[in-house]
Amino acid sequence: MKFSKETRAAIDAAKKSARILMQYYGKLHEVKHKSSRIDFLTKADVASQNTIINFLRKKFPTHAILAEENSFDSVSLEHNKLWIIDPLDGTKNFFYSLPHFAISIAFQKNGKLISGIIFNPITNELFVAEKDKGAFLNNKKIKASNRKFEDALIGINYGRDRGKVFSAVQRGLIKLTPKIQGFRVYGAASLDNAFVACSRLDACISYSLSPWDCAAALLICKEAQAKVCNEFCKEYKFYDRWFIASNKKIADELIANAEWLHV
Repeated sequence: MKFSKETRAAIDAAKKSARILMQYYGKLHEVKHKSSRIDFLTKADVASQNTIINFLRKKFPTHAILAEENSFDSVSLEHNKLWIIDPLDGTKNFFYSLPHFAISIAFQKNGKLISGIIFNPITNELFVAEKDKGAFLNNKKIKASNRKFEDALIGINYGRDRGKVFSAVQRGLIKLTPKIQGFRVYGAASLDNAFVACSRLDACISYSLSPWDCAAALLICKEAQAKVCNEFCKEYKFYDRWFIASNKKIADELIANAEWLHV
């Protein structure tokens, strides 16, 4: 697949930042806290983000950038050319040396997601999508599963409001566990949703995510023919309370049983 200059730049930026991340992996002993004691920030997050931003600004000096660790910057999501970056999704996994984390970079033009990449440096797995061109894992086209609800393995992401969400998750576990194959909580929203795109998970329910947590994953899932919808079964918009990524059969079943999802 011949990708656009923006997608190629995102891939190059992610691989540069991955080399930085791996210099820190397994060696971090200190962590800062952002909004709460469970909201981690490490030197690796900052170094990775600086690498990505510096690279993209040299390539595209007029583009706007929205990145997790400088989210205080006033950047409109409607900017005509916008990069949305999570330099280390799964910081807590990274800090504890759990090999489930990723770099997530999306490019949005005139309010529409155009390209997205998610890269796990541990597994060397690169998920890529461009609008209307399909989704790929290490250059092989991928597609969401066609499994039935009773065969579903479902991921959950807590997002910003873990305390509020936990009671809803408990209700879901009680109600749905007997009806499906099980739930998984891996701790890196971008990768978890990318797993829906390549059929490792059959659905993923994500609560209270910020744009950098999910922008690339949203496009990758859609291009892999997954259904992505919010609590009202409408197209998900950034900062909606939650969304489901799944095949249509499973998404419809989850929406039909959605009372437990409400926080």
